[in-house]
Amino acid sequence: MKTKLLGYLMLIGLLAGCSSIVHYPNTAPKNVTINMSTDKTSGLFTSVEFSAGINNLKKDCTTDYKGFVDLKAGTNKIGLKTGVPTFLVLEIKQDGFNNVRTSQQGTLIKPKKGSKYEVVMKYFDSMVDFRIYEIRKSKRKKLKITPITACKPV
Repeated sequence: MKTKLLGYLMLIGLLAGCSSIVHYPNTAPKNVTINMSTDKTSGLFTSVEFSAGINNLKKDCTTDYKGFVDLKAGTNKIGLKTGVPTFLVLEIKQDGFNNVRTSQQGTLIKPKKGSKYEVVMKYFDSMVDFRIYEIRKSKRKKLKITPITACKPV
């Protein structure tokens, strides 16, 4: 009986831990294009995974995690709600034989109605180049990368 109870408790704990892994629904109109690239996409003993984490910001600058989107090398489209301050985090995980490298870069963004955004993240030789642009009326403007620490409570 104790073994069965212990097994149920372990299963409940495992399920509770997995419940924090949430896929972002990505149902808003696609206003963000994410271009991901790396020097290695895969090899005999190497794999690369790309993902984006979406966190809405509350007025007190705490995050409200909305989930993640699996990305692929190349072009990806996601939809962020306009007018909602969001902390967008991109991650590249390179898993090789006996070696795992993870690179993350994020920025605060508050999508404007009528604007599109392009994020470019390149990973090469353990270095990351991360840029974000706002595209409005066919004009492309580079935006400043804004860390989450720049958030000011309202």
